[in-house]
Amino acid sequence: MDISHQDVFWGLAAVFLLFGGGWFLFANRLLLAASMVLNGFVAVVAWWYTRGQPVQV
Repeated sequence: MDISHQDVFWGLAAVFLLFGGGWFLFANRLLLAASMVLNGFVAVVAWWYTRGQPVQV
């Protein structure tokens, strides 16, 4: 039986939701995940536009 880190994370999140009523914690995790995805997207777009050119610092 293979247990990934994501399964452990969601298991802990479910425990917090069921027993802690942790809606605020869950909302914070969603916001954190959304900001990480957005930052990753911006980084990919920046790399895409600068991939053929020397990056000027």
